[in-house]
Amino acid sequence: MKSRILFLVSVLFLLLLSCKQQSQQAASTETPLDPYVSLGCCIHHQEPLAKDLELEMAGLVDVATLDEGIMVQMVYCTPYNFMGKVLYEDISKAYLQPDVAQKLLAAYRSLKKIRPDLTLIVYDAARPVSVQWDMWNMVKGTDWDYYVKNPGKGGGMHNFGAAVDLTLIDGTGQPLANPTIILGAKPILIKKTSW
Repeated sequence: MKSRILFLVSVLFLLLLSCKQQSQQAASTETPLDPYVSLGCCIHHQEPLAKDLELEMAGLVDVATLDEGIMVQMVYCTPYNFMGKVLYEDISKAYLQPDVAQKLLAAYRSLKKIRPDLTLIVYDAARPVSVQWDMWNMVKGTDWDYYVKNPGKGGGMHNFGAAVDLTLIDGTGQPLANPTIILGAKPILIKKTSW
């Protein structure tokens, strides 16, 4: 059983690594956040917003359509992220390139075979370049710029719908212990030192 869990973790890591994404990482000391608490448009919004339609027309896939078991909570639709403010005002869904979406679905199905009591929750996926600039302008020249790709140098894989920020949650909706948490109004940054 331990080897299967390690295999699943490895598959998820390889998925993220293949996307060449360096996730924004922080932890909250003040505001724990339940993934099922409604945080506005990002969880319960039914109609697509302006950027949603653009992303769909560009051929990206809405993660929520892959499998109803994959949860989505777009943290940048809320102020409860390491930036401390709402960044997505016209995106309500998580979008990925079709091949990346299929890899995510394969990882989810592998997880369900090994641990049917767990599921994935997606916090971020495709990101507009305008938001990447907002993020970069807030962190450039600080210790935080390690976590945000400079859009002037091509941006990051999120800008192409080729990266996803996610974690595992249990049957009660609680995230599993994870050394790289991005939620919180006053986060503590956890720098990636090794895998």
